[in-house]
Amino acid sequence: MSANLAFLILLTRLLLVGSFPAVSESASPLLLRGTQQYYEGHYADALDTFQQSLRAARAQNDQNSVRKALNNIGGCQLALHRHREALKSLLEARDLSEKSKDIAKLGGLNNNICSIYKQMNNLDDATTAAEKGLYAAVRTHDIATQSKLQIQLADILGRQDKLPESVHLFRQAIDSADSIGDTATIAAALDRLGNTYRRHGFFPDADRALTEAFRLRKVLRLNELEWSYMNLAELRADQGDFNSALVLVNGAMSLLRTAKTTTPLWTFYYGRGKIYSQKGALPEAMADLRIALQLANELDAVPSDENRVFLEGELEPIHAALIDAGARLFLRNGDTRLVSETFEAAESNRAASLRALLPRANDWRNQLSPRYWEILPQLQAAEQDLYKAGTAESRDRVRRLRTSLSELVSSAGSQSAPVARHALAQARGSLASDTVLFSFRVAQPNSWLWAVTPSRIALHRLPSSADLSSALRKFTAAVRKDEASADAQGQALFNQIFGEVEPAFRNRRRWLLALDEDLFSTPFPALVVGHRDNRPLYLAEEHSIEISTGALMLNQSVPADFHGGFLGVGDPIYNTADPRWHHLVRPAASRLNLERLTGSGREVIACGRDWDATGRHSVVLLGADANKRGVTEAMGLTPSVIHFATHFVKSPQRFYSGVIALSLSSGGSPEVLGPDEIVLHPVRASLVVLSGCESGSARALPASGLMGLTRAWIATGSSAVLATQWDTLDDSGVFLLTFYRYFRAAPQQGPAPALYHARLDMLHSGTFRANPSYWAGYFLVGNS
Repeated sequence: MSANLAFLILLTRLLLVGSFPAVSESASPLLLRGTQQYYEGHYADALDTFQQSLRAARAQNDQNSVRKALNNIGGCQLALHRHREALKSLLEARDLSEKSKDIAKLGGLNNNICSIYKQMNNLDDATTAAEKGLYAAVRTHDIATQSKLQIQLADILGRQDKLPESVHLFRQAIDSADSIGDTATIAAALDRLGNTYRRHGFFPDADRALTEAFRLRKVLRLNELEWSYMNLAELRADQGDFNSALVLVNGAMSLLRTAKTTTPLWTFYYGRGKIYSQKGALPEAMADLRIALQLANELDAVPSDENRVFLEGELEPIHAALIDAGARLFLRNGDTRLVSETFEAAESNRAASLRALLPRANDWRNQLSPRYWEILPQLQAAEQDLYKAGTAESRDRVRRLRTSLSELVSSAGSQSAPVARHALAQARGSLASDTVLFSFRVAQPNSWLWAVTPSRIALHRLPSSADLSSALRKFTAAVRKDEASADAQGQALFNQIFGEVEPAFRNRRRWLLALDEDLFSTPFPALVVGHRDNRPLYLAEEHSIEISTGALMLNQSVPADFHGGFLGVGDPIYNTADPRWHHLVRPAASRLNLERLTGSGREVIACGRDWDATGRHSVVLLGADANKRGVTEAMGLTPSVIHFATHFVKSPQRFYSGVIALSLSSGGSPEVLGPDEIVLHPVRASLVVLSGCESGSARALPASGLMGLTRAWIATGSSAVLATQWDTLDDSGVFLLTFYRYFRAAPQQGPAPALYHARLDMLHSGTFRANPSYWAGYFLVGNS
């Protein structure tokens, strides 16, 4: 089992504290009845009872009872795995407790909120909630809650590979629980300590901790004994003892028939399915993994993009396990139904968080509270400080403010991704007759490639992620540096990836690529498919190439409309030494230290002039006008094409990889436009061009894909984004002017053919621009 998913499974056992359900000597009959129903495991009945108590408390304007009812409602919603509703209830309860200065409740509330974030694997927001809760618990001398929050933070530290700090905090939690005789919490701490050791490969230490947790639960008849069986099963599987692991996991599942557990059943089916797969019992593995995937797909993610991204990444191992077992079984028995089933599993979780961001009627962006727009500029100012100083204090402030915004999005109830069904049918119905979709899954020990046309699908095994990534990185470096070995490596890599693909797929004119991991940073156009006239024949010469965000995203964007205007942004003022800077303020130097891009101004002027020649208007923002306010206002005019010729810099945000650097503010602070702000404005452009060094370079997360500016612009409803993988020349945009010339001639065909012809022109130019290092770094993301 992957370390990440093991961590998620561990976190599904919530650390519910003594204030939950909330009850007191003067409790109402409704509260008492709901509490009894909860502890008997009748969570739906308890939820209904607590909701009745909430209505009664609000009718009597009894704020203390309102807080208790909301806390209890949140707990029932958690037990029913309705995380979205649970977080909303708990945040409201916490807000009321903060306003009334009821510090005693804040420890428990923040502990439960922390647990929800950890289930999403959102460790930043979980840390913020745990720190708030621990502060309250220490102030009120609530040792029980304090020990549970210490376990929460120790879990987080372990997940962040801070093992010594994690172990130390686990020991503190055990000592705290021991001081009040709380053996259940001691067992929970040992459980989580053992799993932390296991994730880091310290199996003897893990065995001691997990065995002691098992002994305490068995002897003292504590709850969650099924998890002691499961944790020991996972440890035995990691040690290669699959027979013992199956005995233990079956013991866990037998306890589920009588245990009053809030743990999702999919976690146990996944664990057993994974063990069967490792043992080679593929039919048995598929039976369990199908159930696990069906149950896991019912999980209700907490709103906000971060939480959806984290959750889809943590659920990815379930999809990967089913894919690997199903694909291996297909190779064994030839059952072609497994090809379709594995493709569905590969695509159903791909970019689900992105699909949730696409603009819709009653869009979540319109539901944000005024408080969101008050905190947003505070975050932007904090991020500017982070660019300037980069201190731990500034990083913590950014983290806390981002958590506040995330919670406001959750309260607004941002939309979920549409239910993922029939990816193969959608792909077949969306692909033109001359188009093939290549869908990749890069993993250990096998990677997989599906080839899909309107009438056929095929599956091929590729090398492991370790072997494939090594070859991809060497090839990419060779292309970027114009090394003599690049062509030979490109041909070997092409044969390795596509060599077994039938000509009926490979010969299609237009290629759509749904990529994974290091494939995102690979210059596919520079792959060598053969030789012609004693020179390499590049993939770029044979095929139009477009990066797709997945089968379920095909044709999901608003149809392209190129009758609108052109917005060009270039040559911003990046430092106060720029002669165009006319303000008296001379602030401290920014950590960005960006140089002027004089050619970028000429580039956007020339591209805008070309657009004007078609009878459509253009707006070009240069120098001081290339600021955030000017750009935001211009985007409100709904241009068809948006073109940024600027610096693109790394971002201090959690997982997004880049931001657009704009002109300094009047106070001399660096202004940037990042993914978080971009997605707030559904501009629905037909084409966004990001012309600059590494504008499309970003982290590639499991399932979520490329986490950068290209994703953000697709999330606004834009049809396509053209970006770069590495440094580009500040040469007045020769490549892009060529691209626009072809694009202007046939906009109805979309930008992919124009990019294809622009590459050919560069390749046949007889200049330095003929080198793949010049034209292979441009790539197009879209789903047309």
